[in-house]
Amino acid sequence: MKGLFSYLFYPLMLAIAGLAYFIAYELTHYHLVGVYAAVSFAAVTIFAAEKISPLHKEWIPTKEDLVPDVFFYALIVQVLFPFTLYFSGIYFLKLSGYENGVIHNLWPHELPVVVQFFILTVAGEFFQYWWHRLCHTSPFLWPIHSPHHYPQKLYSWNTSKFHFLDKFVEFFFTVFIFMAFGMSLEIFSYYYVFYAITGYVQHSNLDIKMGLLDYVVASAETHRFHHDSNLNMSKCNYANNLVLFDLLFGTFKRSPEGIVKVGVRSKNVPVGVIEEIKVPFTHFNKRFFQFIVKTSMKHVAGKKVEALKEAAKNPESCQHHLLLSMIEKNQTTLFGKEHGFSTIKTIQEYRSRVPIRDYEEHRKYIDLILDDTPAVLNVTAPHYFTKTSGTTGKPKYIPINKDTQQSFINSQQTLGHALYSKDPQFLDGEIFSIVGNAVEETLRGKWPCGSMSGKLYSLAHKSVQKKHIFHHDLATLNDSEKKYFYLAALAILSPDTSYYVSPNPSSLIKIFEVINTKRQQLIELIEAGEDPVIKKHSKKFSYAKKLLNEPGLLTPVEVWPNLRIASLWMEGSCSYLIPEIKRLLGERPYLAELGFLASEFYGTLPLGPDTSKQIPTILDNYYEFIEKHAYESGSRETLELHELKLNTEYYIIVTTQCFYRYFINDIIKVTGFIEKTPTIVFSQKGKGVTNITGEKLSEKQLISFFEKMNQSSRGIKFFICLADQKSQSYTLYVESADSLNLALMEEELDRHLKEVNIEYASKVSDKRLSPIKILPLKKGSAELYRIDCLKRGQSESQFKFLYLQYSADVHFPFNEHVKK
Repeated sequence: MKGLFSYLFYPLMLAIAGLAYFIAYELTHYHLVGVYAAVSFAAVTIFAAEKISPLHKEWIPTKEDLVPDVFFYALIVQVLFPFTLYFSGIYFLKLSGYENGVIHNLWPHELPVVVQFFILTVAGEFFQYWWHRLCHTSPFLWPIHSPHHYPQKLYSWNTSKFHFLDKFVEFFFTVFIFMAFGMSLEIFSYYYVFYAITGYVQHSNLDIKMGLLDYVVASAETHRFHHDSNLNMSKCNYANNLVLFDLLFGTFKRSPEGIVKVGVRSKNVPVGVIEEIKVPFTHFNKRFFQFIVKTSMKHVAGKKVEALKEAAKNPESCQHHLLLSMIEKNQTTLFGKEHGFSTIKTIQEYRSRVPIRDYEEHRKYIDLILDDTPAVLNVTAPHYFTKTSGTTGKPKYIPINKDTQQSFINSQQTLGHALYSKDPQFLDGEIFSIVGNAVEETLRGKWPCGSMSGKLYSLAHKSVQKKHIFHHDLATLNDSEKKYFYLAALAILSPDTSYYVSPNPSSLIKIFEVINTKRQQLIELIEAGEDPVIKKHSKKFSYAKKLLNEPGLLTPVEVWPNLRIASLWMEGSCSYLIPEIKRLLGERPYLAELGFLASEFYGTLPLGPDTSKQIPTILDNYYEFIEKHAYESGSRETLELHELKLNTEYYIIVTTQCFYRYFINDIIKVTGFIEKTPTIVFSQKGKGVTNITGEKLSEKQLISFFEKMNQSSRGIKFFICLADQKSQSYTLYVESADSLNLALMEEELDRHLKEVNIEYASKVSDKRLSPIKILPLKKGSAELYRIDCLKRGQSESQFKFLYLQYSADVHFPFNEHVKK
């Protein structure tokens, strides 16, 4: 289309369409028949012209483009839907008593038809302009209009591509209101022909020129700016028909430079009519969820945070009141009667009458509960048990009553409040979590028993459950290798993940190791598409396969581009893996400390967005402490929270709803104070210390060496150090992705340990202890060891490697896995 014809095309289309309208009307005397004839003739003519002389060949529509545009958006949304609304509205008004469906006849029928047409066009344009502009400038309204901008090519038929909600608002304010106040169907018909022809020309893939008419009518040249793939640049030329209001309000743009790159360009653009229809509803549902979360954070979790902040001002008073109320409540229990709870009036009396006990010393009471003895440890009977590994080889069964369960819920809400304070959008997408099995067994045919994470998931609101990338089959799967294969598949199939939560950082590392080493197997699983674990994610199959076929290693931020927060353990033995986690995640997602928690109780909580600063759960549990060296020297004199000192390590003893002065063999460290309450972090397990000849080597000292190794990118994947008391020696087993200079590494390790442990230095110097011997492990040894630990009863959800142990306590044959 060149020369004069390019300038004549638009007025020629209007003239031909007008002629088709009047011929059809004269033959049938139906305005709507005239409208259909005019619009259909023009649409076919413009489409034919695009085929003959397209402006951009890359904009030529395919069959896949045309079918939804013609048969859904044009015929249903643009034709059937508006006229259905019109006749339904008129019918409703007639039923309501309005004659001919006219509320009040305000329309100026006495004016010439041309003037009436002009009034409707200008008034309608005013409403359309502001609605259109609001859709582009309001994040709330944009999803209603966004389907119109999804196509990355412009051609006549995609002028029809509007969501029916968008079309409803436009029709209601630009047509129906005027009809309800007396406008004739004839004027509407003239307007609709003008509106449709202008729309077809605006979006056409033709070199149409308008000249000075660009300042009157919304043309193809100016409208293409509005479809710019840069959405900020596209905020101009909102006119549907007349550019009057673009000129008045400063949004008109006219430039000699043409635009080729159009349409929304994002990984999240929906594919297919059904997905496009769902867009605004998904958005509104998301906004409703955000409202619920915001309300909950303010009025539910917020109040709990304020109560905890108030208690932190006087931890001594808070803790004394809590303990004495627990004693009074449970004085009629078997445990209470045995220990004289009815006469205990002070903290000192409680300490003198109730000895410090570990789980094995509590076990007889747990057995009584399982034998259906009433009121053993708490007057409120348990309704559930969690299961975890014990030190004797027997599993530990932890009773959960309504108060214990509520304390876990309170803690989750408080942690959620802290994360929300850090990033209010962290729950906008999906939640990727590794959830345990809520019911693994039924104890004595009465009590369900399983993972606390699974139990809490089952208690979550359905709106939260829907956000979890979770499948029940995974919770019950005992095959660790298969489980992580599925987790890797689900990770690839959940690009909308905004929150990752799982205590052990090794889980995240393992998931992405599987993604990057088993791509072909993952592609085959997805292509088969029938596995129940992944089937419900079928809409993401094509995206996942494309991602898996991309070169280079995939990281969490590439698989989860919307990831905002990752919550996991960062202290104690897990600190060794944090440098690797940071390399995986980069700087963008916030790395949140999940806190000190166990199957028995939720230990610490943050009171603000800095999750590294956490105080004990002083409103739910009573805490005592013994300074680390004092405990290891035999002292059992305990301290309370208000007596703790900065940068000092303590063994922790806790009284919960079901355990009294419970020793869990954990060491914590005081890192600071919030008000008068110390902030604490998990330091190490008490048994993470070995002592062959008085060196008292700690797991933490060993981990600090490997933290430095990681910073040097030595590729250490796993290590474990075993103390052999018989041979009076240590052996360090190392699995590495890189080849290691073991002699050099032994020298560096020996130097490091001598710097951080003077007793070790002394013993090695005196040759009472040999320097640690390092042996390389075959690839995959760490995973085999982890699987062996799980088979021996350790919990999947809370599994942690103990990096320093006595060889007598480890049953895995590491020597059989040493590289030859």
